[in-house]
Amino acid sequence: MRADPPLDLMTEQNIAAQITKAGEVISELNKTSTEVESLKGQLKEDMSENDRTEIQNRLIDMYKEALCQEDFSDEVATSLVVFLVRCTEDDIVVLLAKRGKSIVVFCLCNTVKALDNLRLMIVSGFMRDVFTDIISLEAHTPTAVDVHLRDDDITSRRSCLTAQQDKGWLFDRQLLILKL
Repeated sequence: MRADPPLDLMTEQNIAAQITKAGEVISELNKTSTEVESLKGQLKEDMSENDRTEIQNRLIDMYKEALCQEDFSDEVATSLVVFLVRCTEDDIVVLLAKRGKSIVVFCLCNTVKALDNLRLMIVSGFMRDVFTDIISLEAHTPTAVDVHLRDDDITSRRSCLTAQQDKGWLFDRQLLILKL
């Protein structure tokens, strides 16, 4: 992601650290909470949009509580949890964020569908909106954010999966690196 106006080094490092920490907190919660595990399982089922929204809202509340217990500000937690719930629903794990000419977010997609859903989150502007909120809060000024994903990144990961499956190999995960 790239910010306009550009962010100073400390702000970029702080934002990257918060994204990484949030991914770690939610990943741990997803592994240890039987209630979260149950809600994730329910999201895989066919259900009405109202029921799905209710489950998503319960996850949002649980994720926000977990982040706030780790000293995230209420505003940053609010912005991050919507993204993290969607990632959880789509079998995407936020592994790491780091600074490098911009902020780079490393995501693990557990399925081809997850890879496609991540792409949709980017092209729809959803991720731009989430990260614009977070960056504007941390920079203390309105900031425009551009989230980049090259079509080659998706194509190469999809073709890798297809080629390996044709050879009788099966890889069930692909790491996708997003340059924010």
